Amino acid sequence: MAEIIISQAEADSLFQMPKARSDDHTHDFPLPGENVSINLQSTDGRERFILDISRGKIEIKKATYQSRYHKIIILNRLDIAGLLIQIQMVQ
Repeated sequence: MAEIIISQAEADSLFQMPKARSDDHTHDFPLPGENVSINLQSTDGRERFILDISRGKIEIKKATYQSRYHKIIILNRLDIAGLLIQIQMVQ
């Protein structure tokens, strides 16, 4: 698969773009060791995104939230492990 590279300015713009679910399907917060992916789209309907939510299997307080663009470009990621919170912005 070819590598897709976007500029930091484009990544920032996509991250800040208002988004909404692309369907009316409801999702439960994942059980320990499971994950869920939610399809999103920009409010103007032009761009598609995916919100991934996963839970730790052993450390049940651990959760990861990640948004993707074009299925493979990670725009941002939030890892929560109990009281420790790490935020990674893709550069």
